[in-house]
Amino acid sequence: AQLNNGTNLNYAIVMWDVTETSTLLSTLTAPVVLYRESATIFGVSAMAYDDAAGVLYVATASQSGVANQTTSGYAYKVEKFTLNITTPSLTLVQVANKPFVERSSATKCISSMIVAD
Repeated sequence: AQLNNGTNLNYAIVMWDVTETSTLLSTLTAPVVLYRESATIFGVSAMAYDDAAGVLYVATASQSGVANQTTSGYAYKVEKFTLNITTPSLTLVQVANKPFVERSSATKCISSMIVAD
């Protein structure tokens, strides 16, 4: 049931094995739910991975259960996780129980992120 899409995976981060069989076709297998907590993530809109630091940044709705965050005035936030691909495991990193980037007028709709120097 944990891996069933009917079991609220809209607030989960799932890791899959990806096999690219051609330039147009890939197969996803062996799903592992790394994190599931609706108070922290809900409706992930973008992710960026910092391979050098082993950190995954996740843009997510800041108010769980609200279908349209932007028109409801909630904006989005960015959470920071340490990711161990080998284990695999994902650990939330917060200081003083706050997200990495708090919601604001500058985070109304996050659709992509990159990690760069």
